[in-house]
Order: sequence, then C-alpha cells, then structure tokens
Amino acid sequence: MRLFYAFVVTLCVLSSCFSTLSFSQARRADFLAARAKWVHENTAVAALKLDAAIIPTFQNPKAQELYVNGTTIPYVTFDVGPSWAGLLPISNSTNETRQLFFWYFPSQSVDGTNDLVIWMNGGPGCSSLEGLLQENGPFLWQWGTAQPMPNPYAWNTLANVLWVEQPVGTGFSQGKPSIHDENELA
Repeated sequence: MRLFYAFVVTLCVLSSCFSTLSFSQARRADFLAARAKWVHENTAVAALKLDAAIIPTFQNPKAQELYVNGTTIPYVTFDVGPSWAGLLPISNSTNETRQLFFWYFPSQSVDGTNDLVIWMNGGPGCSSLEGLLQENGPFLWQWGTAQPMPNPYAWNTLANVLWVEQPVGTGFSQGKPSIHDENELA
C-alpha cells in the first residue's frame, strides 16, 4: 500500500508540471516558463519546449513507460492532453502477481494542480473505465456511438483525476483475487 501512496504522490508532482491551459499564447508561454523553472528546481521531472509543444522528459524511466500521448489514443480524433496509465503492483513482494490498472489525467486548470480526485466505481467489481469513458473523463464514449467526443464537464478540468480499477480481477487489473467478499475484506 505504501508503494501505491508513493505512486499517487509522484502523479501529483507530474500533474503540477503538465497542465493543458486555456490561456492566451503570451500568458501560456509565461506560465509554462515559470512552471518549467519551478519543476527544474523542485522535482525530478523537466519540460522541454520544442516547436511550441511541451514534451515531457523523465529521470524515472518508469514514468516515461506509463506516459500516454493524448493524440495517439485509438479512435479518439482529438487531443485529450497528457496522461499516464498502467499497472500498479499492490505490494512490494517480489512474488506479487496482482496489479491494479490506473489511468491518470492531470488537471487542465492552474487552480486544480494541487487537488487529486481518486475515482473507483462501485460494486465492487465495476470497471472504473466506465466512469472515465461514460461519466467524468476527458472524453465520452456513449453507448451506440461510433466514436468518443470531448467532455466539456470532465472532472480533470478542475482537478487531477486518478481512475483505479479495483479490486484485483476487475477491468484491466490483473491477478487472482485473494478476497472474495466484504467479510474477508474486513
């Protein structure tokens, strides 16, 4: 569990570095320069400006492996911004095979870079991707539609959001569950 919290803190730091902002180009450039300076002085992550695009670079290779380019998501024809997704081990044990799938989107608002919302659909056992894709994510893929559309009411417009598939065995999470009901959990 300590690994999970460390990872969430890492994601919070990353989110403070990469926000999609709706500023004028001049204000955006000033903000990005100030943010890049802060990042360089306070974290292990840096942002490079190349042809007016922000290209994230990472000292931690694991963060680079988890990075999702918002322009390359299949069937999504618009940029949803940077995100990070992957599998998170549920313990530090070398024999651990159980992993939870997560997808993290940083806040698009300067004011929301300090806030983190963790979304887990109920059940238990209902995929959190249902919440991300049909309720509160940056794009919506509604039933019966051929492709997703931008969500103007996405929660990451105001805060950093982390969708977590849980418990083990739900959605893209992997491994054999060791708990089967609420009594075993308690």
